[in-house]
Amino acid sequence: MTKNTHKLYIPFSDYQYIGGPATFMRNLEIYLRQAGFSCLGNPQQAKVIFFPTATYPRLLRRVKSEGGYLLQRLDGVYYPSQHGEEYARMNQPVEQIYREYADFVIFQSDYSRRQCFQMFGEKSEENYCIIYNGVHKHLFFPTDSSPRSLPETIRFVTTGSYRKAAMLEPIVTALDNLKERFNFELWVVGPLHNQELAHFFERDYLHHVGPKHTAEVGEILRNSHIFIHSQLNDNCPNAVIEAISCGLPVVGFNSGAMSELCFFSQELLADVADELFHRYEDFDPSKLAEKITLVIQHYEHYQELARSHSYLYAFEECGQQYLTIFQRYLMKRRKMVPYMTTRITRGLTKVRRIPSKLKNIKLGD
Repeated sequence: MTKNTHKLYIPFSDYQYIGGPATFMRNLEIYLRQAGFSCLGNPQQAKVIFFPTATYPRLLRRVKSEGGYLLQRLDGVYYPSQHGEEYARMNQPVEQIYREYADFVIFQSDYSRRQCFQMFGEKSEENYCIIYNGVHKHLFFPTDSSPRSLPETIRFVTTGSYRKAAMLEPIVTALDNLKERFNFELWVVGPLHNQELAHFFERDYLHHVGPKHTAEVGEILRNSHIFIHSQLNDNCPNAVIEAISCGLPVVGFNSGAMSELCFFSQELLADVADELFHRYEDFDPSKLAEKITLVIQHYEHYQELARSHSYLYAFEECGQQYLTIFQRYLMKRRKMVPYMTTRITRGLTKVRRIPSKLKNIKLGD
């Protein structure tokens, strides 16, 4: 460890795959490096460990036994309507860390907080905060010359990794209902992971451009007019943040954190059931079609509104909030408390204080 390395360990190497947590970890690693903030390359000397969702139980036990701090980043939970009877078992590793290990929890949105509070129990205000995701503004920004009115052919766009019908079918069904009224095309950006959805791509107006690099996604967004998003119970969708940063009006369903991210144009979100966890049946394509019609009819207004809020969700601001939390816990001092552990399901542990008469007994790992 060099003199300027902080006693913070972040398992960046565990997040090399594709997905929201991996994107966040790459962005955070870049931000910290550019900020001149150096972390430990391994956890052996760590005083503070930060991780998304969950990490190795043995590592958590050791850090806690040495008086260290654990910072957990959470998006959402597994829930019955989406994950069936196995949801409780699937939640167990995350829930146990949340309840018994985490000194501080960072939620991606207030919706994420409400999910976890309902399923895992509440945290006191001093032990959590909300930090929205961010994007790099040199990649996602509005075009300099956006049309004041829509052209003859409207370009809708949606982005994501298409695994479930809820991500695509409501959009296509809504547009099917509008194709006699408006001229348009729909650009679908991202990989198709579920071949059962392939028949939706057969529409004449739909152009599947497949996966693209981040800079290419930003360019496609700037060359589009309206962004459409459809996702059940999304905690903080990066796709929506990217669209907002490019100054696009966003249309979708009022599910998950959508009303938080699009607080300035909530009227473009189709109503759903007044529940925390929505089902696919709650997504009514006819209501989505009404919102698409609304933004078309008042495009100049919603375009100006979107562009005036494109400054939101910069990763520089997001990263600074994380850095502030890291520095706060690196400065904390806590009296070391001996622990012993009892193994429970899936290799996790329940932590309890060791009676004073047992403190001289050597603990195993």
